[in-house]
Amino acid sequence: VLVTGASGFLGGHLVQTLVAQGVTPRILLRPHSQRATLPLDRVEIQEGDLRNPDALKKAVEGVSLVYHCAATMKGAKEAFFESNVTGTQQLLAAAQAAGVQRFLHISSVAVYGPGKKTIIHEEEGYDPFPQQRGYYTWTKIESDRVALQFAKEQHFPVTVLRPGIIYGPGAKIGRAH
Repeated sequence: VLVTGASGFLGGHLVQTLVAQGVTPRILLRPHSQRATLPLDRVEIQEGDLRNPDALKKAVEGVSLVYHCAATMKGAKEAFFESNVTGTQQLLAAAQAAGVQRFLHISSVAVYGPGKKTIIHEEEGYDPFPQQRGYYTWTKIESDRVALQFAKEQHFPVTVLRPGIIYGPGAKIGRAH
């Protein structure tokens, strides 16, 4: 199992859960990523980031399942696109080439745009004005499109999850995306 975004809130909790279930996950970590809350003695670390195809090839080698939780949350437009869109595309290609059996792409409810609805159906489509909400929403929509198109064209098993606000122990309270 590979987990991207393991130093983030969702990815970190996923790693803790996998370890508690007896799984030794491989995690893709940037050299400067926060590691204090990770069970480093119970994971396999692959250093690198989504913009490095060689690191991605090493990360997916021998893996049957990818949990793609990583996403850039701040920075310049180019950084968002390179990590969230191009990085997802490169990870998908590396995963398929390595024979990964399932790819779980974590997206966001932000792709639907703002609204007062409490129930959202995936058929409702993407936010028609993502540029009004920022680079995160825009690149999450584009990474969704990349993942779904790849799945369709390559007959590759991709599942896209679009969770709402994720909170719990250790969450930083702040602006939602």
